[in-house]
Amino acid sequence: MLEGDRDGVLHLLRDEPETPEVIWLRANSVLSNEERLNLLNQLTEGESIYSRLAREYLEREKKLEQQLQEPPDYQFWKQPTWAKRLEKMRAYRIWGFGAVMLIIMIVFGSLLNRSVQDQYQQEYLIVQATQTAAAVYGQTIAKYASGTLSALKTEDPTTQRVTFGQTQDDQFILATPAAGARFVAVQLNFFCDIALCASPPEATINLLLANGQIVSYNSSSKPFLIEQPIDSLPRISQGQFAPIWFVFEVPKTSSPLALQIISEEQEVPQYISWPLR
Repeated sequence: MLEGDRDGVLHLLRDEPETPEVIWLRANSVLSNEERLNLLNQLTEGESIYSRLAREYLEREKKLEQQLQEPPDYQFWKQPTWAKRLEKMRAYRIWGFGAVMLIIMIVFGSLLNRSVQDQYQQEYLIVQATQTAAAVYGQTIAKYASGTLSALKTEDPTTQRVTFGQTQDDQFILATPAAGARFVAVQLNFFCDIALCASPPEATINLLLANGQIVSYNSSSKPFLIEQPIDSLPRISQGQFAPIWFVFEVPKTSSPLALQIISEEQEVPQYISWPLR
């Protein structure tokens, strides 16, 4: 057998008794697979070492046969386990369709809820901004270290005579607003809270428009009333009042919203609403 002479082995064993050793040698020498399996099956009935070897051999043959009957990996759907899964999936496809629809409904509901929340958040921010603006711009007085400022009345447009400070024959030249603009005026009442207020109202006054723009009351071209030159305001001491007119040149298409008061003592500006309420 070691030399590969199967027929020689079978010839030598022809007249030997049917012992487990002889049957094992015959099973490993025959060419017919069917005859070899029959001989090995005979051995499985005993308790010898050859019986155990025969059982192990037949078990390997059985597993190999099962593997040969299974489709390759790339045809996994033909394997018995997958065939059962596919059969169950077909049997319960209505449940699968229902699950898909449920997922779609959950996603749609989440998106709808998110949209409602976003809309609510936007509305809340708008209301909050409106309330904040009303709280900031709805004040009627501004109080700072040098004094207290309050508005007496507004004129939009003003009918009083306005000048930019140019003179001719020692008389102020009457100013006219720029094309598409108008002069608006506000009278403020300043109360001095320090020992001496040399430059009432001891703060910078600007005009905030409804569109968010600010008209600065700068030193280069200050409009003021001819009846009240801006550089001739009286100096007052603590506890005294001084009514002051301020004039602003604004576009006809814009509406004043509030006066912006900037004092040296405070970092954050204060606001007085326009018009007076």
